[in-house]
Amino acid sequence: MLFMLAAVAVACNNKRGTTATTEAEEDTSVFKYKEFTWADDDPHYESSLNIDFPVSGDEQLCEALFDYIRAQMEDYIGEVPETADMQDDGDAFVESYGKLSSENLHSGWEAYSDGDDSVESLYESASATITDTDDYVTCEFIYDCYFGGDGYSAVKGATFLKDDATKVDAKFLFNEPESDALLEVLHKALKKAYTGNEGFLEPEFIDEMTDFPDDYYITKDGIAFTFSQSAAAWFLLHGTIPLDDVSDLLTDEALGILGL
Repeated sequence: MLFMLAAVAVACNNKRGTTATTEAEEDTSVFKYKEFTWADDDPHYESSLNIDFPVSGDEQLCEALFDYIRAQMEDYIGEVPETADMQDDGDAFVESYGKLSSENLHSGWEAYSDGDDSVESLYESASATITDTDDYVTCEFIYDCYFGGDGYSAVKGATFLKDDATKVDAKFLFNEPESDALLEVLHKALKKAYTGNEGFLEPEFIDEMTDFPDDYYITKDGIAFTFSQSAAAWFLLHGTIPLDDVSDLLTDEALGILGL
C-alpha cells in the first residue's frame, strides 16, 4: 500500500514526539486558521500529523470545522475526551492525538515484533487540509497507517457554507441525489480511479454498484465523494467528479457557489 503522506520534517528531541506551528497564518474574510504538526520518528514506528486548525473568526464556521476534524481524529486515531475543550488551542489538540498515536504504535510494534528489532516499522499519519473560496470552506482529511500485517487508508472531506456554516450534502448539490444520471457519472469517476493498468477493480464490478456515496465535498478538481462501505478492507472508495461531467445535474444553489 502506498504511503499517502510524507512524514512531517520536524526534528525530534528526547520527548516521544514534537509539535510545531507554521508561522504563516491563513487569513480569509471570515476566519483564520493555522497549520499544526506532530512528528515522532522512533526506530520502530513513525507518527505524523499535519492539521489545519481554525483559530479565530466566524464562531459557527470555526466550530463546524473543529467538530469535523475532531470527529475524524477520534474515528481513526482514538478518543481523547479532553480535546472537546481545545477548540482554542491547536497545539494542545494536535499534541494530544500525536501522543495517543505514538502510544498506539509503540504498543502495536511490541505486539507485532515480539521483540525482534528486524521487524519492519509501523506508521500512522493523518492530515486535515483547509481550502476556501468566497462562498465555502472545504476540509479534506487523509489517513494512512500500517500496524503490522494490516494497513488502511482513507480520503474524505466536508464542505461548509461561509454564510451559515451549513454542511454541503447531496440534497444541496444535486437536483436528484439518487438519479441514474448521477450514478453514471459516479461510476465513470470510480473507473478512472480504480480500473486500468494501475487499478484493481474490474469495470463490471463498478457497473453493478447501485449505492450512492455517504459524503460529498467540493475541491479544486470538482465534487469529491466517499463511500463508507468499501470494496476492499484496507481503504475507502473515493473519487472526484469533474464539474464538466456533472454541471447539468447541479442545483441552482450549487451552481451559484461554484460560479457556473
